[in-house]
Amino acid sequence: MERRNEINQLIKICEKEIKEDIVDLGIFTGYPGLALYYFEKHKLFNDNDAFKKFEHYLDKSLNGLQEDKVFSLCSGSVGIYYLIFYLTKNKYFDDPIEESFEEFPEYADELLEYYAGKRNFDYLHGFMGVLFLCLELYSFSTDQDFKHQIKERIITVVYLLKSLSVPVDEDKIAWISKGLYSKVEGFSFGFAHGIPSIISLLSNVYTAGIEKETIKEMLDKSYRFIRSVQGDYDGSSFPNFITVRDGERIATDSSRLAWCYGDLSVGIAMLHYGKALGNQESISEAEKILVKTTEREYGKTGVVDVFLCHGSSGLIMMYHYLYRVTGNEAFKKATDFWTHDTLAIGNHPETGMRTWLGSEGWIEQDTILEGRTGLLLQLYAITHENYKNPLEKLFLLDHEH
Repeated sequence: MERRNEINQLIKICEKEIKEDIVDLGIFTGYPGLALYYFEKHKLFNDNDAFKKFEHYLDKSLNGLQEDKVFSLCSGSVGIYYLIFYLTKNKYFDDPIEESFEEFPEYADELLEYYAGKRNFDYLHGFMGVLFLCLELYSFSTDQDFKHQIKERIITVVYLLKSLSVPVDEDKIAWISKGLYSKVEGFSFGFAHGIPSIISLLSNVYTAGIEKETIKEMLDKSYRFIRSVQGDYDGSSFPNFITVRDGERIATDSSRLAWCYGDLSVGIAMLHYGKALGNQESISEAEKILVKTTEREYGKTGVVDVFLCHGSSGLIMMYHYLYRVTGNEAFKKATDFWTHDTLAIGNHPETGMRTWLGSEGWIEQDTILEGRTGLLLQLYAITHENYKNPLEKLFLLDHEH
């Protein structure tokens, strides 16, 4: 009861400090994220003020489709379309999904051509975000003609990924991405920007019964690459990034414990792959990797703030998901530990409601990804027994449809 009271107190503080100072148009960092938050708050508490704010930010989001110059799931139009999909799925919009998304297949073609030209598969900022939305549309729609159109776009992504894959030895493939803050190229080990998002989403495509033979070959080869990299990186099983320069690979020493990259991303992607293809070795190895993350020394976790991307509440979300799907008590203990840590950090007067952005220092944000609204949805999830955080899907954890 005392823990519940502490969480509710943090919720009150967090709700009070929301400033809604947002200008982006994507679901992770923009108006659609605010709309999603207030929609969920209204559903949970029948809060009329929340509903008014939801409709205000929904209008801002929809208007953004006319003026947006950014196309990503994170910060642009794909994120707006995901909000429309989510609200249709949750019966806010009366129109069938096929009518709301009548023009989307052609728009998806433009997006895929744009991202293919840049060789940008990034989940948050590239064409893997388009694949995520297409998979959701495909699984939800009952109109066979629309499903066929979306399936064609999914197949386009599959073969685009195949063309961008890099052979490693004779029986492995990987994908090269650029570092976040430089033009350095290499292998990224995180859901946000790297190979785990590809493995996870391709596993979803395989489960949907699309291009299974091609996808199986890609998944098996990328899984073998992941296992070949696995080792001891100062307490972690994988690095954040392996730089590729003149044919030489240089790995970072360790990885932060976070949603955005590292062992948790890789382990959960391996779990998705193993379940989709019935690979028991992958499932078993994934659980070992994931349990090992619960044993890491606190000082080596890299956790300094409370938000979802790379903070303690993101770890609550991931371990809570893992406990639900595996029943392993280690993940329940980890969920409790990071809940306690969230309370400890969140109540710190100097930095509690701020996110750490490296050279930019401590920044206040209200975004889903690195701010208060994402934190609040996760706090609601652990204080309301029957509430399932919709962000589990958006953060590539939940594969249920």
